[in-house]
Amino acid sequence: MIWPRAVTVEILRVNGRIDPLDVLAADGLRAAMGTAIAATTVTAVNLRDGRTLYLDDDGDESGKPINDAATQLYNTVCRPGVAHAVRGDVGLVTDLAEAEDAAPKGPC
Repeated sequence: MIWPRAVTVEILRVNGRIDPLDVLAADGLRAAMGTAIAATTVTAVNLRDGRTLYLDDDGDESGKPINDAATQLYNTVCRPGVAHAVRGDVGLVTDLAEAEDAAPKGPC
């Protein structure tokens, strides 16, 4: 019998706190991230270094505060001169194999 593998995720909170969260890989990361960051629609962003950010798609429209740590990570994959503020809590997954639906390239 193969047991589901747990993936440790870091939740980067807007207040600067980092909360570890164990997620069973079989449960699906996108759904788990949506629950953990209080988002109904989640986008996965490949940081191109083995890590993936899970962002709240509606963070801008819902007026969530800017997440400075997530914004800095997000902007590392943008074209020079392009910057974007990430709003709300985000999930950070280090195991790229478990980030099943991460975009192959950066977002901007």
